[in-house]
Amino acid sequence: MDWEALRDIGGPGLYKLQACFDYWKTLSNRPILAAWHKGGFTINRMRIEGTDEAYRLSRDLRFKGSYQEWKNKYAGDSPIYIDEFYAKNFDVFQIGGYLNNPTNYGYIHHLLIQYLMNKKFFPAKKSIITWWNRQELLDGFKPSNKYFKGANGKEYFSPIKPLVFPDAMHNAAVWSFAFCDGGDLWNEPYGLHDDINFLGSNDVFTKNGTKIEGSFKQPIMSQYTLQNYQNIDRWEGGKWSVSQNKDIVENDNPWSFESSSRDGFKFSNADITQPVVSMYNKTPLTAVKLSKDNKEALCLVYDAWNAPNKESLIIVKIKEKEYKIKVFGRYTSVVRVKL
Repeated sequence: MDWEALRDIGGPGLYKLQACFDYWKTLSNRPILAAWHKGGFTINRMRIEGTDEAYRLSRDLRFKGSYQEWKNKYAGDSPIYIDEFYAKNFDVFQIGGYLNNPTNYGYIHHLLIQYLMNKKFFPAKKSIITWWNRQELLDGFKPSNKYFKGANGKEYFSPIKPLVFPDAMHNAAVWSFAFCDGGDLWNEPYGLHDDINFLGSNDVFTKNGTKIEGSFKQPIMSQYTLQNYQNIDRWEGGKWSVSQNKDIVENDNPWSFESSSRDGFKFSNADITQPVVSMYNKTPLTAVKLSKDNKEALCLVYDAWNAPNKESLIIVKIKEKEYKIKVFGRYTSVVRVKL
């Protein structure tokens, strides 16, 4: 279900929609409900990146008690908020949204905080990351004009959004499918058709800037993308690296945040607040899950502030023993170690 159908949840159609949801829930074969980009806890990105909210975020992650107790005590000043309509009615929460801007170093940290809060109060509901492979038009990232030749030999252009960086695609997939409940990569490719009059979702212009008036009725099936979509390979590569360790990913042992260090002297905290501390203190983020026999460990090691092309060593502590794990740039390393 597209969130735009529910844009105004306080509108006159709300009660009809709620009655519909209530009816569906009585069916033996009822649909599983989700809304793009909605459900569960949400973080105000501008607030937590513009001010230091480490205390409140850590407090909320550490909180032990029911959702109602948290709401009564902390919801009033928390940077994390929830829309109870979505939380009540949807079976699958979608987290993340547009956290794919390359200037947003904390996108994985945001996702994990949302995920952990959802699991704290709604453990039976899935929380999956919703991701897009193109940049949103934020912080000065503007469309570029992609020039191409139509089937008639004439030159045209279409404004297109830039692609998300490869490391962000990789990281989102790794943390989605290893630590969280999965990921949803969606896209509407900028398409080029043999018949220039079929525009699809594109705006197409002549070389001198005149817009082509076209039809959304597709007369032919041929389509070619205007962009190189190799960054999706990075998403798939992240999934592949997780799949090679499915015996650990799918066992019943929990994930834990473990202490890590760049220099072997200053080690990070090793508790549920690590995504918060890592985001504000710019330290590595390290999650570990043990094999069923506890003889191996799968490590996710991510340094969002490493130089983009630098190979570094991160020292990870597992059961008081130190392991050196290589990270390249800002890619999450998915490494299996023997304990």
